[in-house]
Amino acid sequence: MKRDARFVLAAVGGGLLLAYAIPLLAPPDVPWPLPMPADAGLWERIFPGIPPWWVAGRLACLLAGAMLVAAARPGRVPLRIGRPAAAWSAGEETPRWARGVRWLALGLACGHAVAGLWAADFGRAAEVVYFAFLGVPATLVAATEPALARRIGRTLAAELPRLLVVPGVWLLWALGVAWRSPRAASIVDGWLGVERLEQVAQGLQKALADSAIPGFTNAHMMLEGVFLFGSDDLAGLFAWIQGVHFFWTTVSAVGVGVLVWRMVGRDAALVGQAVFLFSPFATSCAYTPLPMYLMPLCSVSLLLLFLAVHRTRSLSALVAFGALAGFAGRIPQQTLAVALLGVLVLYSLWRAPRRPWLVAGVAALTMLAAALPGLPSPEMFATMRSEYTGAQGQYLGVEMILFGRRSFWYTEQALTAGRASGIDVPLGALLTPFAIVRTPLRLWGDTLFDPFGGALIAVGLAAAVLRRPTRSALLVLGLVAAGGALALASAGDRVSHTRMIAAVVPLVLFAAAGFEVLRRSLPGRPSGAVTSGTALAVMLAGMVLFDRVGPRILPASAVEVALETRAATAAGPDAVLLHHAPPWMHDERIAAQLPARPLPAVAYPTFAAGDLWAETMPDRVYFWSPALDQVRNVTNTVCDRWPDVALYAVRDGTGSVAVFAAAPAASGWEPGLPAWRWTTVRCS
Repeated sequence: MKRDARFVLAAVGGGLLLAYAIPLLAPPDVPWPLPMPADAGLWERIFPGIPPWWVAGRLACLLAGAMLVAAARPGRVPLRIGRPAAAWSAGEETPRWARGVRWLALGLACGHAVAGLWAADFGRAAEVVYFAFLGVPATLVAATEPALARRIGRTLAAELPRLLVVPGVWLLWALGVAWRSPRAASIVDGWLGVERLEQVAQGLQKALADSAIPGFTNAHMMLEGVFLFGSDDLAGLFAWIQGVHFFWTTVSAVGVGVLVWRMVGRDAALVGQAVFLFSPFATSCAYTPLPMYLMPLCSVSLLLLFLAVHRTRSLSALVAFGALAGFAGRIPQQTLAVALLGVLVLYSLWRAPRRPWLVAGVAALTMLAAALPGLPSPEMFATMRSEYTGAQGQYLGVEMILFGRRSFWYTEQALTAGRASGIDVPLGALLTPFAIVRTPLRLWGDTLFDPFGGALIAVGLAAAVLRRPTRSALLVLGLVAAGGALALASAGDRVSHTRMIAAVVPLVLFAAAGFEVLRRSLPGRPSGAVTSGTALAVMLAGMVLFDRVGPRILPASAVEVALETRAATAAGPDAVLLHHAPPWMHDERIAAQLPARPLPAVAYPTFAAGDLWAETMPDRVYFWSPALDQVRNVTNTVCDRWPDVALYAVRDGTGSVAVFAAAPAASGWEPGLPAWRWTTVRCS
């Protein structure tokens, strides 16, 4: 194909990719909740409430555009694992004392694994020592590879400043919009993460031997510093968790940059980092108390260690891979990907000359030590199967209850009313990188990646499929499949996109490869401005999508809108949040830990037995959810007691009523939100 023809193909394909991407920045507004009709078609079931033509049209443009751009550039997809070194430790001379140190590492790893049999009896100090000791064997073996360590250190030191630019921009932006943001209150079920950390800090559960979520080890809490907290200093736990999530997400992004640099190219590294960090997924990690940062962190670390084992025959990387594989393999979403990479490491070990069986034994024992504490029993596997695949939850009903829009009386109905056709969940899982159902519980709108990042992923995938895939491309495709396999089953009536998170890093590799395909399709020799411009476009689109588009199309919980209203109203009476008794979900915990100035939360019976008996309304602003109003008829009760009360119905960004407020009429209090966000309600 002539160069001019290739350029035309690439230009037409690029236009179609823009037709996929641009509409995501101006999506259709959909009333919420919107019940699914009984005769709903395929697209209406997978994307409830969204016009089918809007989704199908964008996806058609994406498919055609990606295929045209991929066809315009001859050659295979630019993904490479690289050739292995001739011998272990890259053929460098081994110090005389190395063998003794490696035997010491083997002995320590063996003792460590044996100690894991008693992990259930460990105290907190013993748990910390046990977890930290996972890095000791790899450190000892690394001391026997000084030349290799120096070479890798010099290479990374030269490139690291460049790889800190995009993470630095993201960190500054995310700190500005996410730190103690009321939006974190809408990740209602995510506050289970705070509750479980509190249980471990209070000694009610073990960090290593227990599983708060069936099959999901509590060991990740060590990365969140749970051992620093006691039972009496938990008030600032969420702020600490949020800071930890900022840190590990940034570390993951630096790792993504190194990975893309080594597997795709130096120019693509910045674009890959931008696609990862400015995706709705990664940005939501700064809001959620759930450890969703953990799977990308494990994915990128495992891939980097695999490359080190494969390319440099690093013995310390082999031991570190064993430790991390034992840890990450206990995360259900990560298990298949760990198994795939583990098989490849074993194959590399088998094919290498002079197989290092001693160090392989250290790696195996370290992996056992990481995996052994709290290993799931057969009963636990049965519980996992029932919870992850056997339930019939209705996602919309559950979201309405958690958001305070519907009474908890409907909980049993919501947990059993979900129905999905056989193709709905698998097809929704396959489309996840490009189109998802709006999920307010995760702050995700219509896509898991920014619009341009999604287009680049499609180009990379098309380039891998249209031509005979390389072994490197097959590996990354395998990791995408392994990381998203759990999403093919669901506990409800639609796909669970959180089960796709282990596939995020492999998809980012395809986005970087897609950028390279697109860049090489341009005439002449594209300059660095193309890289910078693409990364900047991805970053800006991600900011707009999450910070501007998301609040307009995603409903908010009652607690979020109450906190937002209180923060926007500079002066006036003190505010109080009324909630169910017993406490419903995490209202008290959110109101106490999320805002810098805690919002007092009072159970409705306490309010009814105290403040409600005052002759005149106390000088306070009371907030309560529509669900509490359904159960307790709060509005009528307040009006009967204080006829001159000032009542308000406050809306979220979608325009639906999210919370009610009452204040003394004489106080002159009004919500400090834009006028369209609230309405005065008269008792009459």
